[in-house]
Amino acid sequence: MYYQPNSQELISDGDLTLRYNLRPGAHDVLLGYGFHYVQDTPPEYDWVTQKIVKGNVRKIRNSPYYQFPYTIEELTPEEIAINQEKKRQLDWIPFREQRDQLLKDSDWTQIDDYSLVTPEEKALWAEYRQALRDLPDTYPNSADIVWPSKPEPVVVFTEPTPEPVVTFNEPAVTEEPMIEFGVTSGSGGTTTIFGDTTSSFGSDTTSVFS
Repeated sequence: MYYQPNSQELISDGDLTLRYNLRPGAHDVLLGYGFHYVQDTPPEYDWVTQKIVKGNVRKIRNSPYYQFPYTIEELTPEEIAINQEKKRQLDWIPFREQRDQLLKDSDWTQIDDYSLVTPEEKALWAEYRQALRDLPDTYPNSADIVWPSKPEPVVVFTEPTPEPVVTFNEPAVTEEPMIEFGVTSGSGGTTTIFGDTTSSFGSDTTSVFS
């Protein structure tokens, strides 16, 4: 921005080129045509509680340049309240985008026919999603946000199916016949008894298996 004291006109860089065919930035050349560079540097201020007022261009002492003077004024309580709400909304923008993404990512938990979510889990997810929606009201100051935790899977314990009982029948036990060993003596020789079979071995000795 440039100022021409003779005409008291503020001229932009574009006007210097279009109207006067002069190159902005060449201050020494522009001074020869009567154009003075204007410094425009607003001071820092708290826009929530204050405002700045831009004054008319004036010459900088001991300098060929001009500047815009600024003054800082305090806002009224009503104006401060409006700006505080604006600031709160601006501060919440990145957190609101993150909140909206978390809601989008958990939409599937509320589908009625989604078989992988139990009724208990669905209720927990609904509570979690409502807490996300309530964040701006719960935490007016975005710096105080505590994000709700995602629900853990609900583990349902059921009684295990009993193992089938296998019964083994004991085999019937039969007694083996007792074998008695005995020797009898007779006039004709010796008789040995082994069961129920009889054999003769010679004329003097007979083995009887009775």
